[in-house]
Amino acid sequence: MLATASPVRVVVGPGGPIDLPRGSEVVAIGPAGVLARAPVVSWEEEVRFDVPEGADRISAEAEGMWCSSTPFEERAPADAARRVSCWRSGKIRGTVASATRGGEVTALAVRFEPAQDAKGGVAFPGGELQVPVERGSWEAVIPEGRFDLVLRSRGFGARYLFGVAVGPGTPRNLGAIELRPGASLVGSVEVAGAGRLDPDRCLITLRPEAGDSRGTGAGGAVRTSRTVRPTARGFFQLEGVDAGRWKVVASQPGLAEATRDVEIANGLEASLNDPLVLGEYGKLELGVRPPLDPAGSTWIVEVIEMRTGAAPERVVESPLAADGSWSYARMVTGRRYVVRLKTSLGVGWWKDVEPFEMAAAHLRRSIEVRVEEVRGKVLLGRRPIAAVVTFGGEGRFPAIRMESDVSGRFEGKLPRLGAWSVSVRSSGPTVLRSTDVDVPAPGDDGVSDVEVRLPGGGLPGEIVNEAGDRVPNAVLAIVARGWREANTELIPDGTFLLEGLADGEYVVSAFLPRGGAESDGVLVRIEDGEVEEPVRLVLLPLHAIRGRTVAAPGIGLPRASVERLPDPGPVPLRGSLPPAGLDGSWVAEVARTRDFACLIHGSPGRATRMFRMEPRPEQQEVLLTSVGGELVVNATKMPEGGPFPALFHNGCMGYQRALGRQGLAAESEESGVVRVQGLFEPGEYSLCMITHEEHATYGGGRPAFPSCVHGTLLPGARLELTAPDR
Repeated sequence: MLATASPVRVVVGPGGPIDLPRGSEVVAIGPAGVLARAPVVSWEEEVRFDVPEGADRISAEAEGMWCSSTPFEERAPADAARRVSCWRSGKIRGTVASATRGGEVTALAVRFEPAQDAKGGVAFPGGELQVPVERGSWEAVIPEGRFDLVLRSRGFGARYLFGVAVGPGTPRNLGAIELRPGASLVGSVEVAGAGRLDPDRCLITLRPEAGDSRGTGAGGAVRTSRTVRPTARGFFQLEGVDAGRWKVVASQPGLAEATRDVEIANGLEASLNDPLVLGEYGKLELGVRPPLDPAGSTWIVEVIEMRTGAAPERVVESPLAADGSWSYARMVTGRRYVVRLKTSLGVGWWKDVEPFEMAAAHLRRSIEVRVEEVRGKVLLGRRPIAAVVTFGGEGRFPAIRMESDVSGRFEGKLPRLGAWSVSVRSSGPTVLRSTDVDVPAPGDDGVSDVEVRLPGGGLPGEIVNEAGDRVPNAVLAIVARGWREANTELIPDGTFLLEGLADGEYVVSAFLPRGGAESDGVLVRIEDGEVEEPVRLVLLPLHAIRGRTVAAPGIGLPRASVERLPDPGPVPLRGSLPPAGLDGSWVAEVARTRDFACLIHGSPGRATRMFRMEPRPEQQEVLLTSVGGELVVNATKMPEGGPFPALFHNGCMGYQRALGRQGLAAESEESGVVRVQGLFEPGEYSLCMITHEEHATYGGGRPAFPSCVHGTLLPGARLELTAPDR
């Protein structure tokens, strides 16, 4: 055994009422194959053995069985047992060839999941394996059962087979399979409500996105639309598709179309995250009072469709009639929408607090809009300032913008009274601040008087490089402790003086807008408007972690979600990363003062992973498989700045609600309890209610905070954790 081996604990369990064969072993696997073995005598036995350096998976080998594997990371908690499950196995085989001359298939990635029409039997989470192709023939060992199969080879479109029964004894022969080279698109279509999918009348059309000239083929040939029909179960596949941006449209006579934008890369397969849903048309009628906006013109109505797993999409935008009426007859029943009202100048004024469902073919709604006159003054300490005052906050909806003069005075109109979040921006002095303001009831003249008062303290500092020279045009980031407020500002000359900051603790950092360097976060405290000394932020070069998210070795996952989690420590920093490229590649930058980054990876239909990754010169592959379990975390919604729910796994921490915003899980809220659930990799998870001070003490491993619950997620199982009240 190598001197660098790491001791681990492994538990092997059965996937059904089966006996453990003699000679079974736990194995550690690396890129070159099996690196270490240890015997297993009985089910649920805890096996302890040393895993050599270079191992990335733990599995088991047992005669006549197929066993799952679990990722191995040396930095995982030392007291966490890895779990491996085994099922009775069967074999599938067949022949495969390219549909064009000159193409050769040398390997297949075989993905298997329980068939959608399978009934009863032992629940199996699915899996994926790589098998060689020799002289056109291949064979794979998978569990017994009834499976939906996906066969892939790099550079070819995938082949899908449904409801394949696999049993003991004679291998199941799938016959000759022909693969077509090039990119492909797969997805599914369904009908909402009482409607039924008619595969003989339904069409799936792929249209080139307007203005996209990429992937036009030899000589710049114009790409043309492609059309296929779905299967009876709604599945469809388009093969031999050129690279570029496309719009896929599902249509069936008498039903509303469903559309989705897709981006397809050369030689890769694109997959729709969610089904295209056909629905019936309905009519929405609105009556708005008063019919005129503050400028005396008619309001503009905007309807937004809220789409699951995709960005909201504008359906229609048009002005009211003079009498305040409005209608639109191409709403789709069963879908969820938000109505927004804007002034004739495009200023957001009113919107639905919650989305509504178009539950009937004809829906009438009445909307009452208020227009309140206000006047006020902006004060920095005791000094009035000229500033832009935005009620609702910059980039929000609504966002009502007013400007104060040099005497600090402003006036305007608002859609309501009461509590508002207000952002204040001024260039002389430099102020970039949000504060809460209460708009009181109007006085005798019908106008509400408002005072926007900011503390007069200032935060001075400079941004320099390692040589001590000031760095121009860096971005300063300042975050109030507890993440209640965050602002960024471009600093032209390397020096800054931020005014208008309330007393409290802040994390201040800096980075270059195009990447390559950033500073550590500096924790500062403002008391009575003062700081002990100016802040000096030193920009340091970054490590680059180059990775590629794959579905199987060598097969990239296009647009997989890649996020950098908060670093443990007193001044956590995290950076949002763009999704993986069309070949699954991505780059994460890490401060030179840190020797790893905590990352979270996810893709629809695959188990989300949280793990640590070290910077290395070479590109590192991150494997996402469908083998996982359903993780459900619940926590009571807490006030901003107080204790917050955090999920821990593999020595990393993620904010509970960020999982939903990152698209890695579904988020819901009921009676003040936030619930997040999704498919995650097997292993131990901890859910804690912690304070920001406690987070500052976290150094990795299993958290030992007072308010935590722990549990182990098994393949194909469900783990529900509820954070203790605090």
